[in-house]
Amino acid sequence: GDVNLVEPYASSCSEVIYKLYKRMNVRFDYAAAAALYIGIMTDTGSFRYSNTSSFTHEAVSELMKLGIDARLFYHNIYEGMNILVLKKVSKILSAVNIACNGKFAWIAVSGGNIFKNPDLDVCEYILSHMRSLRGVEVAILLRRLESDPKKVRVNFRSQGKIDVNKLAAFFGGGGHKS
Repeated sequence: GDVNLVEPYASSCSEVIYKLYKRMNVRFDYAAAAALYIGIMTDTGSFRYSNTSSFTHEAVSELMKLGIDARLFYHNIYEGMNILVLKKVSKILSAVNIACNGKFAWIAVSGGNIFKNPDLDVCEYILSHMRSLRGVEVAILLRRLESDPKKVRVNFRSQGKIDVNKLAAFFGGGGHKS
């Protein structure tokens, strides 16, 4: 039958899988530890988001004992941008809009190959920069899909005070609170 596992306070799916490994007394090999570390790191915004707990750090501490090079993973995921992507992202960021007395930052863009970059999660990069603006509580990226120009993909990110998962659920989406 189906299994429904809900961990509402877990930082990520990877943290839930980490707990399953522990409960089932399964040892982590390097490949599993690396995959879980990367999942936790990215879903917690490199441990900056409000979904990061002391348990998250305990789990990561154990995973790192298997030889995880945190600096290298971070560099490969977040710092491998080439100059053409940087220029395109800079142009997109220059179109940021502020609303609601500076609490919302948003950008609307057409699709484009930039979002299919295998070396960088461009959406996360843009959202992270918008969310870093002083006073911004919610960052929103609206992107027209190339595959169906009548559809728009919307990504929300929050500083934690506003539960953007509820907002996304209203429109049939989902994700994390922040």
